[in-house]
Amino acid sequence: MKNSLFSLSILLIGMIVFSSCEDVVDVDLSEGAPQFSVDAFLTNQSVPEVILSMTQEYFDDSESGVIEDATVSITDGTNPPFELFFENGAYRYTSVIEFEEGVEYKLSIINGDDEYQAMSIVNPVPSIDSIGVEFQDELFGIEAGYFAEFFSRDIAEREDFYWARYSRNDTLQNDPSDLIISQDASFSGNGADGLIFIPPIRQSINDFSRTYQPGEFIHVELRSIDETVFNYLTQVVEQTGIGGPLAIISAPTYNVLTNINHVSGPDELDPVGMFSVSKVSTIDYTFE
Repeated sequence: MKNSLFSLSILLIGMIVFSSCEDVVDVDLSEGAPQFSVDAFLTNQSVPEVILSMTQEYFDDSESGVIEDATVSITDGTNPPFELFFENGAYRYTSVIEFEEGVEYKLSIINGDDEYQAMSIVNPVPSIDSIGVEFQDELFGIEAGYFAEFFSRDIAEREDFYWARYSRNDTLQNDPSDLIISQDASFSGNGADGLIFIPPIRQSINDFSRTYQPGEFIHVELRSIDETVFNYLTQVVEQTGIGGPLAIISAPTYNVLTNINHVSGPDELDPVGMFSVSKVSTIDYTFE
């Protein structure tokens, strides 16, 4: 049996899962007024999509109130604005937008008598050099198979923020525990400028309870984000209690930050959500 980092990761996770316990607490939550919500994570590799809706109660599992009649546009302050049109639950542009590195883009939304704006700057992103693969024998009831890691080096002499995502067999792994963000090449950025991403980030493209099997396909992407988006996603990690396998105790509940600003109109509640424009590096790998 190989004494690898992957083996140690599985052992640590297994110890925590089988030794932890959970108490159920009933909480009486007061009702709050609906707020205007913006979901706008855009990249240079896909057609821009902005979802507008009204928030709802925590235990309300009904379909959210998507807003269909707003006016939505994106501009760089120099060229004519990109006008987005509503279709199938979201506002979309007609094609991919070639967002330019170093340019700050503005999202403008008019919803009835209310106007909202948000800003996001496009930061550079390093290339993903390769995918490393290691075969692991059966361990702790997990079948034999492959584990993977991606290799990329942080851009030196600047403070950078990234968001790693991956798809397995064309299915985006989008559970809360799959949210992997970094400052430079580590979680906190301290001393990691210009380095190769640390193993916990490189190996975040695995489900440690289910190895990759021959014939499976993986798509990995690395997004550049700004500090505001990094802090927003950090708070999402805290609020969902998914700060890694050692995050047994989650943070107290609070409203996460937003870069959506209400600039005019009668709405008395602060909006929620985030606007982000990212450059993306990608790599694909098929296990043989």
